[in-house]
Order: sequence, then C-alpha cells, then structure tokens
Amino acid sequence: MANTTSTSGPDCQNVNIKLSTDGGVTFPVTLASDTPNDGTHSVVIPEIPTTTQARIMVEAADNIFLAVSTTNFTINLASPTFFITNTTGDLSGCNSGGGSVVYTLNLNFVNGFSETVTFSTTDQPSGSTVTFNPASVNADGNVTMTVSNLDGVAGQDYTIVVTATSTSVTRNLNADLKVFSSTFSALNLTSPADGQMGVPLDPTYIWNADSNATSYDVEVATNMGFTNIVSSGTVTTNSYWGTSLNQAITYYWRVKPKNSCGEGNFSSGNTFTTQNCLPCTSVANGATPTSTTRVIFNTIDQSSGKDNGGYSDYSNISTDVRANETHNVSVYVNTGGEFTVKTKVWIDWNQDCDFDDANEEYNLGRASNVTDGLTTFSPVSMTIPGDALIGHTVMRVSTKASSNPPTSCENGANGEVEDYTINVVDATASLEDVTFEGFNLYPNPSNGNFTLVFDTVSSENVQLQLFDITGRLVREIPYENVGARFSENIFFGNTSKGLYLLKIKNGSKQTTRKLVIE
Repeated sequence: MANTTSTSGPDCQNVNIKLSTDGGVTFPVTLASDTPNDGTHSVVIPEIPTTTQARIMVEAADNIFLAVSTTNFTINLASPTFFITNTTGDLSGCNSGGGSVVYTLNLNFVNGFSETVTFSTTDQPSGSTVTFNPASVNADGNVTMTVSNLDGVAGQDYTIVVTATSTSVTRNLNADLKVFSSTFSALNLTSPADGQMGVPLDPTYIWNADSNATSYDVEVATNMGFTNIVSSGTVTTNSYWGTSLNQAITYYWRVKPKNSCGEGNFSSGNTFTTQNCLPCTSVANGATPTSTTRVIFNTIDQSSGKDNGGYSDYSNISTDVRANETHNVSVYVNTGGEFTVKTKVWIDWNQDCDFDDANEEYNLGRASNVTDGLTTFSPVSMTIPGDALIGHTVMRVSTKASSNPPTSCENGANGEVEDYTINVVDATASLEDVTFEGFNLYPNPSNGNFTLVFDTVSSENVQLQLFDITGRLVREIPYENVGARFSENIFFGNTSKGLYLLKIKNGSKQTTRKLVIE
C-alpha cells in the first residue's frame, strides 16, 4: 500500500492507519488520518488492554485500496489501570409501559490496580433514571447499569456517556439506546405512485422510512378492501419485492410500520395498473408438413403434429425455473421430406414482450430428411439469467425450412411456431429470513469496500447478491467452504453511488441489509 503513487499502481496520495485488537476482524482504533503515503509514519499506540492479536491496516484516504498486516503482534500494557467495556451492546426500549433497559459493564483491573471506581452518566433521556449495581468496585467484575422511567421520553436515539472514575484514572464509555414509541407517523408511499400506469410486472415497492419502525408489513391486493391479497410480507427495510403480477390489472398496496413497542395503522392504499403488452405475432405457413414434433425443456415434454396450422399456442403448458439454474432444451422436427430445416428458441427473460435482448435467443441447429428427428445442437444447455424477472414469460420455438434461420417475429415461412410458458420463481422464496448471530457489516456507508462477518448456519457456501432499489441484480459473489464464521473484505468495484440492498444467503437462511455506497 505504501508509496502507491506510480502510474503503474493505484493512485493514492494519503492514507489512514487503523489498529485491530481482534486479529483483523474489526479496526476500531484510528492511529493516523489522511497522512501522506510516503512509506513510513510514526504512531502512538493508545492505552488499551494487552492483546496478542493486534494488526495494522493501511487504507487509502483518497481511493478504495487497503492493505492489512498478515500476522498478529502483541501489545503489552505496563502501568496499573482499569478498563471498562459494554458487553451488552446497543439496546432499545419503549417510552410507554413502565419498561427499563439493563446494560452489563465489565471492569478489567490490570497490573495490580486496586483503586475504587465509581460511576456517573450524562446525555441519558431527559426524565429517566440511571442506577448502578454495585455503585462502586475495586476489582474485576461486572456492573449492571439500569435505565428506567422511560415513559414519556422522546422516541429517538441516545448515546449515554458513562464515566468511570477512580483517584488516578477516568474512563468514558458510550452506551447507545434507541427509545421507540408505540405511536407512528403516517407513511408516505412513493413507488409505484398512486394512480401510476404501465407498472412492470415485478415492481419494487418503496416508501419513506420511519425512524420509529423496525419492520413493516406490506400487502398487495386486487381490491380496495384488501380481501384478495396476492402478495404480502414483512421486511426490515423501506422496500419490498413481491410476487410477480399479471398484465393489465389494477392493484392496491399498503404498508404498516411496527416495532417492539407496538404497531401503527396501515397506510392509505395506493393504486396502480400493470403494463399491458404481448409478444409479436409469428405464424408460419400451415400448408406444408414442416413442423416441430417434440419440445423437451425441464418438465415440459410436448409431442405434437401440425394440427393447428402454422402456429400452436401451448401457453397452458408451463414449467418452473429459478435464476442461475441450468436446464437442457431439445427439439425434434419433421423436415417435410428431403429438406433442411433450422430451429431456434427464444425466452423473454426480462418480460418486456420482445426477444431482442441478450441471452434470450438459443440456436438449436438444423435437421435434414427426418420425420421426427433431433436437431443437430440438441440438447442445448441453458442457464437461467441471474436477473431474469420473477413470474410468467413466453418461450417461443420456431422451425423453418430455409437456408436462413427463423426470426422471432417472422410470418409466412414454411414451418411451425409454438409458444409455451416459463414461470421464473424466486430462488430464495423457501429461505427463512433471519439475523445471523455475530452479524456485522461495516463501514456502512462505504466507498464500495466493506467487511462482512457473521456466524454461519452452514459451512458449505455463502452467496452475496447486490440489488439496486429497482430490484435489478447488480453483482453476485459466491463463497465456498466458508467454515463456522464468515469474515471477508468485500469490494463492489465500479459500482455507482447510491442505495443498494445486499442479500446474504447461507444454508436455508438469508438476510437482506441496506448498503450505501458513497
């Protein structure tokens, strides 16, 4: 990392130097900020407990690169002193119902320190009461800090400053407290907008977040009374991806905020109407015997003659697929004599009612002088795109007797066109949404470079998917043989600034978190 200012390496004029005491899992201590990247810098190690797992990270202050020392080193503290840590972490409470919150503070006396330590606080919620048990200590141990009388205090975030004082040493510690209210402000639904027309079949529902809410119930229905609900769920962010919808239908959607202290009312229902489009018409010449005689794809296995003329509508025949699955497609044909036919298959993966997009066309090859023969390229291996839209779409199979291959919207050619239905289902629909133990995603916001740690439920693999707020899959990163604890530095390079949703899947569980790239 040092001296990386040449034209052959990353351009980095200044760096930040940070310290880890847990083997590189976190780097909470900043030793130097925005110092010149000249290869050396003198730092003062702060007074911290003795550790054998210290590491240094040097990160670019004006770029996205970093370097971490590859081995641990030891920091020894020689003078008598004490340290105080909050072993409970951040807590939340209600401003009604007579509740309280209790923190456990750990006191660590080192190098023979034996002075009596007492405690006080500032910046607690106005009107609340803070007590310590025991009120003072002169040896290692835990102290409980209880914050009570929260009824009626303002619902907001508080950082309580705990001061531990002895004759010669004073330590300050922050204890974060989130106070929730059981009453909620009215939610503002932003997308789809009320009365919006031509909404895609897989909309992302977005509303203004309520800082007092920890989760939201979302409902989508086909009637104003919400008695015919077609999609619903509970999410922890202010957006929701629901079940794919049908074309040219008016829908209603609403959201209800909730937290551990209560829940609000559903918002007023917004209404919107989905897009109405159909794929192009393609009908071949029904007077010739040239035809498709059998189509095999996943669970579809349809044998047919040319009973319907130049076009056969088999849209009532469908199969379910999932993004990133791989399936084979095979087509058998009747060439109508000593002729050569060519066959192609199209699938409208993005449901925009055409077959013109990348990865929507598949060449099945040719066949000559057969009445029920396999085309030369069959079976063709087909991987469902990772960004394929959830819901029903069209698979078109076209066989044509010509030296030129068929096109997706061609009419009048000697041959046959057949349409089937492909149902793209959510690959994660059966996964339980959880918060993984030991979960931490930092820094957030970031420049696209962040650290993700959590305790896995399966050591086989972890999959990360980054979505933008429209639901488009931006990046996907798989990890295999991950062990009991996942700890990785993740870099989403060349990603535009903005709000994203990071979906983390492990075993039978998943979680989604907001990620801001600045």
